[in-house]
Amino acid sequence: EMPHGIWTKRMLQELINLKVYKNVVPVLAHFDRYGFITKNNKEIFDYYISNGGLVQVNTSALYKFFERKKFFSLLYKNKVHFLGTDAHNTNNRKPDFDIALNFLKKNYQKTISIIQNNENFIAFNNGGII
Repeated sequence: EMPHGIWTKRMLQELINLKVYKNVVPVLAHFDRYGFITKNNKEIFDYYISNGGLVQVNTSALYKFFERKKFFSLLYKNKVHFLGTDAHNTNNRKPDFDIALNFLKKNYQKTISIIQNNENFIAFNNGGII
């Protein structure tokens, strides 16, 4: 996971170097947790995406207004590549993928169409791909 403060180009270059030199594609997990309020972070993020970096957003981002707004904005610009849960167990951090998909189907059908028609977007559900 990345720090919650300002990112530097060098930090993301290290991730990009994994792809270039080690054939490992980095994925920024839990991207919805990062603020990206400053212009600096936005430019660094765009640099990361333009160099093949991938981004995953948690399903929990759909339930909070500002995180949902950020998710939709990035999704519509093809800057989010994975939707996943932050499940750690089946008690207090349960997988909620089915709930999230039902929420999208009920309230944001356009988003479901975008996800289904975007060859660069992968959503995992119970170990499978939607």
